[in-house]
Amino acid sequence: MIGDETIFSPWFLLAESVEECWSCGSGTRVFAILLPEIEKGAKAGVEDDTSAPTPCSLSNVGDVNDAVETYLKRLSPHFFPDDSHSAGQTYWMNHCEHCSNKIGDFYLHSKPGHAFFPITDEEISKIKLRRIDIALEVDAGWGQSSWIDELLEGGQF
Repeated sequence: MIGDETIFSPWFLLAESVEECWSCGSGTRVFAILLPEIEKGAKAGVEDDTSAPTPCSLSNVGDVNDAVETYLKRLSPHFFPDDSHSAGQTYWMNHCEHCSNKIGDFYLHSKPGHAFFPITDEEISKIKLRRIDIALEVDAGWGQSSWIDELLEGGQF
């Protein structure tokens, strides 16, 4: 994951998958924001013509603009800003739909075989994408992976 920075995009993709809750073992819906393009290392308002646009997933999503916040709050009562003691920050975090326990981004994005770190075609096929035509301004970390390329090439949104 690249360090947190402010990212702008005229639209974004919402990824939805199912993760087994680490606490109660139930399957629960989880969400992540994907961007089809981000300039590597580019910060808001700084142009970097030497880097190629590349797809990425956002993690540790902190502050978002009002329109995106409104959309995300309507999305699910189990995806909302919460404190992460491990990350030492508050970010938009998934919570189990059954037991309400936190399901942190490290668990979902950094552990192979979990919702947003798929390692097989079957795991990739579980991720559904929705294009959200709302401009995005967000403070977040971001990471790249070949599964995002594969998912976007499949046009599953």
